[in-house]
Order: sequence, then structure tokens, then C-alpha cells
Amino acid sequence: MKCVRCLNDTAAKFAEAPDKSGAWEMYICSKCNFSWRNTEEEDVITPELREPKFQLTNEDIANLQILVPVPPLRK
Repeated sequence: MKCVRCLNDTAAKFAEAPDKSGAWEMYICSKCNFSWRNTEEEDVITPELREPKFQLTNEDIANLQILVPVPPLRK
């Protein structure tokens, strides 16, 4: 499945409405880690309608900074 943020074919469904009504589904991209619901506004889940500043290219992903891990809580 194509990711709506990076446009790579690396997205998959990972959750759905627990009552099996099909009311909502969630997807996540394994390349850019973007996640979204199928119930989001059209300008969020339709790449052609998204603001270009929110799209990521493969070059953008390669140049992302590594997040510093959160240290364990002190006791």
C-alpha cells in the first residue's frame, strides 16, 4: 500500500475498529513512520491535496536526524 506522506509502497493496515464495523482503520508506513486513519480529512490522506511542505521525499527521509531515546524514569 502507498504511504500518503512519502509515496513509497511501504504502508500497511495495523489496526481497525474493535467491533469489526469497519468504522475506521489505521495505517502506518514502515519507511517514514507516518500513521493515519482512513477517517482523516481528504487533505490529509490524499497526496494531491496535501500541502507540499508536509510531503517527504526519499532524500528527506535519508537526511532525518536520529531521535535521542528517552532515558528510563528515575526511581
